[in-house]
Amino acid sequence: MAIQAVLFVVGILIVRSLDKDEYAAYSVATAVLAAVTVLLDAGVGATLLAEGAKRISRPLAVSALFATARRAQGLLSAVIGGTAALWLFLLLTASGQTPASSLLVTLSFLLAFAPVPHTARYEAYLRLTYRTSPLRRVPLASAAIRLVVVLVLSALGVQSAWALVIAIASVNVMSLMVYRSLALREIPRRSPPEAELRGTLWHNIARALPSVAALIVSEQVFLALIAVEGGADIVAEFSAMSRFGAAFLIVNAVVTDMVAPRFARTEARRAVLLPRYVLSVAVYAAVVLAFVVFVAVCAPLLLMLLGADYAGLEVPLTVIAAGFGAAQTAYMLNAINASRGWLKHSWIHPALLLVWLIAVLALFDLSDIVQVSLAFLLQWLPAILMQLVRSVAGFVELKRQ
Repeated sequence: MAIQAVLFVVGILIVRSLDKDEYAAYSVATAVLAAVTVLLDAGVGATLLAEGAKRISRPLAVSALFATARRAQGLLSAVIGGTAALWLFLLLTASGQTPASSLLVTLSFLLAFAPVPHTARYEAYLRLTYRTSPLRRVPLASAAIRLVVVLVLSALGVQSAWALVIAIASVNVMSLMVYRSLALREIPRRSPPEAELRGTLWHNIARALPSVAALIVSEQVFLALIAVEGGADIVAEFSAMSRFGAAFLIVNAVVTDMVAPRFARTEARRAVLLPRYVLSVAVYAAVVLAFVVFVAVCAPLLLMLLGADYAGLEVPLTVIAAGFGAAQTAYMLNAINASRGWLKHSWIHPALLLVWLIAVLALFDLSDIVQVSLAFLLQWLPAILMQLVRSVAGFVELKRQ
């Protein structure tokens, strides 16, 4: 709860300290950063958990697994990072930013992105070994540092998106240093990559990437459409109201750091796994429903926190909250499926997202914030459906075994 509270305060301070143009630029940069973080982990995190669980009693074998992942992510980082930087620059200029301002934000983005793949691997190792305490303390410390930096910048009158992205980069580097020191204590030495593991890793990346890439592309296309059709005001309003989605961070931390690793290391019997799966989904659905109801009831007060520029947006705020509930439900299902290596049927997602995109282009006016929020909600239904299909297929395979 502490992380959630600090990040929420940070988000609100940023919304209130920047004008809509600068906040739009900041939100676009952070959205692209979040997207490439997810894309870079496609198939890699699942492999580290699933294969690491088999090798957990052999430190050198675990070291070889993570060395193999490091090589793969190095290649992916170069391709994904370069592409994302170009895309970010184009998005910023399309939303009305000057070329100079766009370039500054893009360079800041690259600095923030650089530590991400390394941090993800060390986080995966700590999850694998049930070292969940650092996975809560480090983000809390990072959030606190960001809060201090935002307060200092606000006091100095700095109202630039690039400066806030630089702050994210600094925190990311510090987090990486801490995670690295913790993880390397457990691994006695670095082993060379293994050819067999390399094949398994790239196979899992190939299985997971279509679905993840389709989701990322749909999000970025949606962001581009908002930027072009709605301009900076719509981007700022949508992003500012999305700040309340930070309420799911603590819940997702529990799923990622505690529930998924236990699924990965649970006996492969349907009688054992199915009750845990059903209970996890039911509890998460109840949390989502409570969140949406809370936002609907408290919408006027929540909008007051954002400032006068965001008054009267109660309806889109509630719909966006429901969209975040749907998005995080898909996230939870994916974390569980990935922990068991259930990565089949990725093709379902891009197919359904194409239907969603066609519907948005044909039926929605993206200069209207209400229709933008509704399109956001519908965007996550394909992901939920695909994850449910993956789960069913996984349990069917368990029965055959």
